[in-house]
Amino acid sequence: MKRIGLLGGTFDPPHNGHIILAENALKQMNLDTVILLVSPDPPHKQDKQITAFSHRYNMSGLAAEGKDGILVSDYETHLPVPSYTAQTLEHLKDQYPNDVFYFIIGEDSLDNIEKWYHPEKVMKLTELIVAVREENFESRTIEDQINYLKTKYGAVIHLLKSDYVNISSTGIRSNIINGKNIKGLVPEKVEEYIWKEKLYLN
Repeated sequence: MKRIGLLGGTFDPPHNGHIILAENALKQMNLDTVILLVSPDPPHKQDKQITAFSHRYNMSGLAAEGKDGILVSDYETHLPVPSYTAQTLEHLKDQYPNDVFYFIIGEDSLDNIEKWYHPEKVMKLTELIVAVREENFESRTIEDQINYLKTKYGAVIHLLKSDYVNISSTGIRSNIINGKNIKGLVPEKVEEYIWKEKLYLN
């Protein structure tokens, strides 16, 4: 039996905040691995232009390079689109029934999880790891939400103390468009790839 963390996202581009989150989950939750699950067709971004999957997948591979326990997967490209988390988890549990899956999310996603596609399936098929800023770790609001989801869905929820990193993919893309430096925001090899492929310039 393996303990597998799943960090899903568009990764457009993957940045240092994603890697720090994956590393924190690995260590604090004693996971065997954390998989960066690159979404080919994010349901919540149907009306937005996103970079080709091949670029996002390649960059995610570069971001995870040399990071023990962090892997990258194109698993969702083999599933029906759009790639809903509930469907992905159903397929994974069918294929790997003996493994335990942990889905890594942020505080904001915990608040909005009932708006997801079949949230009851998500909370049945996986345990949630919620990355929480140090100052909010014992927040009454978070505690109330966890108790509510446990009562309604039988959710298993773990809190992860996560270093707050003020980095976003949106901000990085904006920096590139405006000719600003992105050094320190993304892994060095990801930065090199972005400039080489001339991503986000138009």
